[in-house]
Amino acid sequence: MGNWNIIINGIGQHHNKRDPRDANRIAAEFVQKLKDAGHTVYFKSFTYGGADDIDGKAYLETQDELEK
Repeated sequence: MGNWNIIINGIGQHHNKRDPRDANRIAAEFVQKLKDAGHTVYFKSFTYGGADDIDGKAYLETQDELEK
């Protein structure tokens, strides 16, 4: 048990209409899995020329509404 940090940089698709292959959605799902497993997540962000606070389930629900 202790502190940890994960940093991932990549190139690929993001912010398409409800596409489960989008990196921003996958990142938010990963954050939610960490939280569901009992981890404390202090900072989470998806950057792409802008920046999204990828707060797991809340982010995915907001994206679903925006991408209707």
